[in-house]
Amino acid sequence: MSTTTTPSSLGDLLNDTYQEANGYVDQANSLLSTFSNVFFVDTVNLAEVATVPDDYNNRASYLWLGDVFTELETATNRVIKLFNSNGLVTPPDYTDMDPIKLWKPYSTGLSTYIDSISSNFNTLSNTYSKLNEAIEPFIN
Repeated sequence: MSTTTTPSSLGDLLNDTYQEANGYVDQANSLLSTFSNVFFVDTVNLAEVATVPDDYNNRASYLWLGDVFTELETATNRVIKLFNSNGLVTPPDYTDMDPIKLWKPYSTGLSTYIDSISSNFNTLSNTYSKLNEAIEPFIN
């Protein structure tokens, strides 16, 4: 979800979330593939995020958003665990990365979700920057 625009409808919010989420799934798969190529270890690609529900009612949207952020948290923590267990660390402290914890909706009040979703994507962006930094020395 772009940090410069605010979705004008629930459909926009869900579609933006879907696009961003799949972008992070792609990043996770790219990191897993790179890791596999560098260290000659088999990895399994992650599946795309489920499509946006056809019915934009609060309950369906609430459940879908919860599933999306659970999947992203699990996928990202899987990459973090793989990197940590193989000693891929980043400056400045060269310690293992901590698992991430993403916000998940706990009520159907979707109007309050925009800031929390943006925060999740900022967390993911920072995390994937660190993961890319950790594997970069092994690529070149």
